[in-house]
Amino acid sequence: MFESAKVMLPPYISSQAVLKIIGARDTAVQPHEVVLRTLKLQKVPTGALVYFPETKNWGKLASVDRVSATFSIQSLKTGNLNSYPVSVVFSSVYLFEPHQEMFNLIVPGSNLPASAIYRKQFKTHGITELSDEKMKQIIQGIVVPACFNLESFESWWSKEAVTATAAGQRAPWEARSILELSNLLAPYADKGGLALNEDQAERLVVMLKKIRPNIVTKDAEMLADCISIIAQPTPGNVLEQLFASLRGVVPFWPAEVEKIASLKQLEVWGHVSVKALPAFVKASCQIYTPEEMAVLGCKLPGRSLNVLFFAIEMKEVAAAIFNNKNLTSDVLMFLWKNRTKLPKNLTSIVDMERIASALSVAGLPKEWAAAQRDLKRALFEKEDFQKFVIDNADGDIPSIIDAIQKIRTFQTGEYQSLMVKLARHSDELQAHIEKAAKRLIGKNAPASATEQIPVTSRASLAKLVRELDDIVEVQIPENVKAIAHARSYGDFRENAEYDAAKERRRFLHRRRNELESTIGSVESTDFSGVEIKDTAVLGSTVTLTDKAGKDTVYYILGAWDGDPDRNRISYRTVLGEALMGKKVGASVKLPNGEYTVKAVAALPEELRKELADEGNQN
Repeated sequence: MFESAKVMLPPYISSQAVLKIIGARDTAVQPHEVVLRTLKLQKVPTGALVYFPETKNWGKLASVDRVSATFSIQSLKTGNLNSYPVSVVFSSVYLFEPHQEMFNLIVPGSNLPASAIYRKQFKTHGITELSDEKMKQIIQGIVVPACFNLESFESWWSKEAVTATAAGQRAPWEARSILELSNLLAPYADKGGLALNEDQAERLVVMLKKIRPNIVTKDAEMLADCISIIAQPTPGNVLEQLFASLRGVVPFWPAEVEKIASLKQLEVWGHVSVKALPAFVKASCQIYTPEEMAVLGCKLPGRSLNVLFFAIEMKEVAAAIFNNKNLTSDVLMFLWKNRTKLPKNLTSIVDMERIASALSVAGLPKEWAAAQRDLKRALFEKEDFQKFVIDNADGDIPSIIDAIQKIRTFQTGEYQSLMVKLARHSDELQAHIEKAAKRLIGKNAPASATEQIPVTSRASLAKLVRELDDIVEVQIPENVKAIAHARSYGDFRENAEYDAAKERRRFLHRRRNELESTIGSVESTDFSGVEIKDTAVLGSTVTLTDKAGKDTVYYILGAWDGDPDRNRISYRTVLGEALMGKKVGASVKLPNGEYTVKAVAALPEELRKELADEGNQN
């Protein structure tokens, strides 16, 4: 018996411990019982649904430990993972195949199917043998009190049983819920769909008109699949009669395509299979005008666009795209991938400004995030795409630099990297980089003959370095933890803490980039050895006198040393530039009047030491 059971068990389960549990080595266990237990083990797949009758809870089989002869079962309610001996599982729980129909039934939605559907699916997918009474108890645990009280459950159970037995299976157009319609249409999915006539459509409309706007995503996806199966062979006029009532009710068919509150309501478009998309688009075209379909397409996930945009006239598509100020990454990637099929004036709209706008959108639902990643990857990795973008700038090279500087989702170093990659394809862009992209590549263009690079005191430079260290070592790690904590709340659409943490992240990375650029290009000084004659220079004390004979003393200091309240003036300010180079006796015109340079001297030693102190905390 031991060797027979060992051969019957699959290798991933077979072990000494498992064979012992099923009784293969126990002479007290009858051979037929060992065979039954072995057959059960053979039929149990990973992912099988598990029902615990004592607690009326459901779980999912995660794995089988062949060494300890235990099943690891994850609770569908709490997500907790617990281990149970194989013997306990066989004696105390009920097992079902992990089919989608079963998952749909154990979590009832707003449209409860007939009890006959429950009977059929539980019998079809049951691994454990169930009596009718036991099946009733399990199903009662699912729908009471979620959908019925005990009295209404008995009525539903008995009534549906009589109807199903007397009349047999319903026709699809007689369905009373989305789930029932899905089950009835399932056999037609691989047979070219189900064509309905006007009379049949009129009967099905009765059920469709009962659908409420708060339909859950699972039911919406199921309905979209049903629509595709029916739409494939059914004439357009019948489809319009059938589905017109759903516009503005189901989320994937909004009442006004121009006023879509959230992309999330269109997520079903991202779940319709590629095979079913043409039929789904066909049905959609019966309830929207071509102009509306084009506008809707500009908001949909990219996987839908190759079907939708080629199902209507290209002039409608072009009009919708040209009128859209903020094109999504999905539309931009569609234009790029189909550039050889589309008119040049349409594909030329893929410029850096629109790319920057699309890449700057944060928090996209996953159905749209994939295209955003593809767009960024194309921008950084595909030379033909880079050349395409430069060509579409039509000679306006500065617009490329300006657009890149506006991208809010880039990390430190990505600006420079992208500019270097693009510059390889354009000498003109390379020239503009050297003149205008200071923050991107860290090279400062000279502002005047006397100012080659910015100069500041050692104390101010040390202060900037401390701020950078604090951002990198403290604030950014804290922000990462804050984002992780905010994610734990789940729904990001109404998660103010998550939005605030992301905005903080954007600020920190912008500030880090600014500081790294500044620190990498600044020259520090302790202002010692400054040669003072009779001319105001960086690191000098200048005394001005007004017409009334009143004196005012100013200290001309470095770029980040300014403190107007203490008359400490940065040489890069308007006042600093007005004083620089002025000799004793020269007139100086300032916003508050005209002055004369009375004296020029070295900085007070106390001030010079303060500015030279790298450990200064001020």
